[in-house]
Amino acid sequence: MPLVRLMNWNVQTFGPTKGGLLYNNLDIAHAVAKHVVAQRVDIFVMLEMNTTSHATAESLCEVMLEALQVESPNNGEWRQAVLSPNTGREFYAFFIRDSHFTTPVPLTGPQTRWGRPPEVLGQMYPIARAEFSVADLTSVGVLGEWFPLLAPDIEELNAMGWPMGVPPWPAIRRPALGLFRVRGARAANAYLPIIPCHFAAAATTAKEQFNVLPFYTLLAGLAPDAPAARRRPVVLQIDFKRHTTNYWVFTGDFNVEYGAFDYARLQGRHRRQLGATAANSRTNTLLVTYGQYSRTQKNTWELAVKNLDNFFTRPGNAAARPVTVTPGTVSDIARDVQTRRLPLRESVRHYRQLDQRGFDPNPYLGVTWNFADQLTNRTTDINIKGALAGARLISDHLPVILDVTVL
Repeated sequence: MPLVRLMNWNVQTFGPTKGGLLYNNLDIAHAVAKHVVAQRVDIFVMLEMNTTSHATAESLCEVMLEALQVESPNNGEWRQAVLSPNTGREFYAFFIRDSHFTTPVPLTGPQTRWGRPPEVLGQMYPIARAEFSVADLTSVGVLGEWFPLLAPDIEELNAMGWPMGVPPWPAIRRPALGLFRVRGARAANAYLPIIPCHFAAAATTAKEQFNVLPFYTLLAGLAPDAPAARRRPVVLQIDFKRHTTNYWVFTGDFNVEYGAFDYARLQGRHRRQLGATAANSRTNTLLVTYGQYSRTQKNTWELAVKNLDNFFTRPGNAAARPVTVTPGTVSDIARDVQTRRLPLRESVRHYRQLDQRGFDPNPYLGVTWNFADQLTNRTTDINIKGALAGARLISDHLPVILDVTVL
């Protein structure tokens, strides 16, 4: 029964400045890598790789892979990464600890007239006809193939059962499909689909995106309990040209405070709801900005004030108990900064560029220089305000972890 540990982390604006391409300030990349490695993660899904250039995204992946390799005590780990196509102003990146254990299965077809696989699977290129191939295990670095983006592909029906067309996906950032073969899993459950999405920053738009999720074949194909005559689509096993999956993991930055009502399309069990289970429903994941900081916040956990990041899992009806999910955990990055477990040095000089939205202009320099001064005194813990400054230097979101046991 192999256990796969997943991490979802929106590393805020991980672009050329934060990733070290601009100033060679690699301490943030190493801080992220140090935490990922310490958590013994198998697949690290990074959101908000902040660029529109595929070449820049590849370079950022290479920086992170090198940092993961340096921080890892085991030679031969963290040798592969797979990118999604650009979505909005970012890419999703999947970093793999051991590709012999969780083997990436990127998209290879159908070929387009330009000789490349499609970037988006939906109505034009249906997911049921897509072709995925196991990557060459000897290849290292960023794979040339990608994990595709996903578009709605199921027609909406009115109350009379008449088709109303496929609803559009609101906003610009789409979900993606990261597909992995899990070594040691039984054949029916060997392929693990991980579907990340960075939802719209406006909560009203994000809720509209929730409403469209049941119109994806991959998600709704495992719909739980709609009457057979009206189920869209019917219960099925998704066959990706020789690969079959009976379950999925949906994750991301949802940009909506967690609550059963707003997440009903994901968790509900009525018609046109997906019946998924939330793995992390109580722990906050978004750090306060400096303007929200209060002296009443006495510990680093209190610096996180909203629960926006989560994992949702949905086993299929066709397989009996295909996965067992351990409730998700959230990492206290601010605490790791406070105790100097995650050291930060040269990136402090570029704080103004790295966290443009997190701090008000007037007290900005005072906070960052206070933090920088604390870094030079290595005999004491950093105070809570400095811990906030350092944590936000790394990311305004906290990483979320999920353990999936595949039977």
